[in-house]
Amino acid sequence: MEDSWERFYPKTPLNVEPIIDDTTLRDGVQMPGIALSPENTAHLAYLLDQLGVERMELHQYQQQDREAVKLIQDKGLKARIAVWCRAVKEDVEKAVDLDVGEIGISHPVSYIHIKSKWPNLSVEEIFRRVVEVVEYAAKDHGLTVFVHGEDSTRADWRFESRFINAVSDAGAEVYRICDTVGVGVSDPSAPLPTGIPEKIRRIKKETRIKWVEIHAHDDLGNAVENTMAAIRASSNVFDKVYASTTFLGVGERAGNAETEKVMLNLYLHHGVEKYGRNLRMLKGIADFIGHAAGLTIPPNKAIVGDYAFAHESGIHTYGALSNPLTYEPYPPEMVGNTRVFTIGKQSGKAIIKHKMKQIIGEEIRDDDPRLELVVQAVKAIFEKGRRGSLKEGEFKEIVQSVWANQILQSKRTPVKLDELDYNILRKMQQDGRISLSELSERLKTPLEKVRYRLEILRERGVIMDVVPLLDPIKLGFNVSSLIMIKGRGKDLAEMEREIAKMRCVNMVYDITGEYDAAIVARFTSQDELNRFLKKLLAMKDVERTATSIILHIVKEDPRLPI
Repeated sequence: MEDSWERFYPKTPLNVEPIIDDTTLRDGVQMPGIALSPENTAHLAYLLDQLGVERMELHQYQQQDREAVKLIQDKGLKARIAVWCRAVKEDVEKAVDLDVGEIGISHPVSYIHIKSKWPNLSVEEIFRRVVEVVEYAAKDHGLTVFVHGEDSTRADWRFESRFINAVSDAGAEVYRICDTVGVGVSDPSAPLPTGIPEKIRRIKKETRIKWVEIHAHDDLGNAVENTMAAIRASSNVFDKVYASTTFLGVGERAGNAETEKVMLNLYLHHGVEKYGRNLRMLKGIADFIGHAAGLTIPPNKAIVGDYAFAHESGIHTYGALSNPLTYEPYPPEMVGNTRVFTIGKQSGKAIIKHKMKQIIGEEIRDDDPRLELVVQAVKAIFEKGRRGSLKEGEFKEIVQSVWANQILQSKRTPVKLDELDYNILRKMQQDGRISLSELSERLKTPLEKVRYRLEILRERGVIMDVVPLLDPIKLGFNVSSLIMIKGRGKDLAEMEREIAKMRCVNMVYDITGEYDAAIVARFTSQDELNRFLKKLLAMKDVERTATSIILHIVKEDPRLPI
């Protein structure tokens, strides 16, 4: 009996409400090479809203940005919509014109940024400018204001704490800790300015701001860890904490904490049920972003990558086939993904057998010689220097080739028959309608013995079928033709299979010589033959044909001279 995957996630309750504030449509689209149309922006906002994102942050500077905001507003989403602003009144006025209820005002708090951008401004002048804009937004226009402390994890705390109190008194409700270059540390004992848990505690203790938010960049690969650390540190300290994230972690330079990872961690490790309701949407949202933004998602991307639940090496595939929990932390279906078994250099017999079963639709025994032939064919490919895994189509071709060769060999190998077998076949060729009892009587052989021999003859493929012989002329098929076909390309077998499916074709032969195939086909008229030839020549693998009309059938006898 399989273990339940849920039991491996004992929940650690949080005494704080985490709120996902997705900034894919602001910070995310600042990633080089990403551009979304207003329509795709609005659709992504809709998907994020359905997922359970509570707040979204957007740009507002270009005409397309404003069109996107209007399209999103028309959708009537549950999520709160905010736009990003610089600390200037003109930006606030643009937000007011857009009729949004919330804004985020970004301003540096580290001396590195301040001295680089405003080398001649005093600290008091900086405070005055920011306070003026916050008051203008919050008190004059009634907007909910978040203030983003840019480069917070490299800021002097004495300056930053004064800055937070100043914007709080001016009307800001939330202070965003921006780990702008990803140097933040998740360790609860790490000191300021990089220690994120310590900063959460000190903000609560020494400032008057109502709530905090974490916005972590991934330059050192710690964005999700630092986001989760901020949320955990806020437990029993604040009643709400915001997490600024982007889907797929898209964003400037190395990007940000991934929305999907933070949501999944909050659900699995902390039992935040609101983020567990629509996790099945995660893969679909990732694929939409990849398509809409022209973004290639790494196949091994956690949760949403095509290979996030892929298994290839022998021991892994064997374990996953026996019990997926062996190498999977939770069912892929939970996040809308799919379990994948691929064939590569390290693949063993178990996964090859499993994939073969999927292709041919029947059980494969461990001692089936065809299994070993496929295993050896796969090994030969990688021994020649192949690097990447086999594509589904490539492996299918190997299996089909082995199957075709096995069938061909079985057809070319005569079956040993005795005189009774031959007598049965002679009688049946004389009269295909003969009953089992009549056959037994004419051969003077017990009925059960005849029945058994017939079963063996069918199993060995000696008797392929029993069908009536029809007169084509009497059924209106007045035009019979012999058509020789010259193919092009390598997949002639596929060409012949496609031709064999055509309704008017009676026989298809793979032949030697100038032409590659010969067919016999029957038609009700010359026009029907002409239409068939045009269809034949339109096939990509057909180079040319030579057609002969059959004037008179001298002999056409399917019976064999036995």
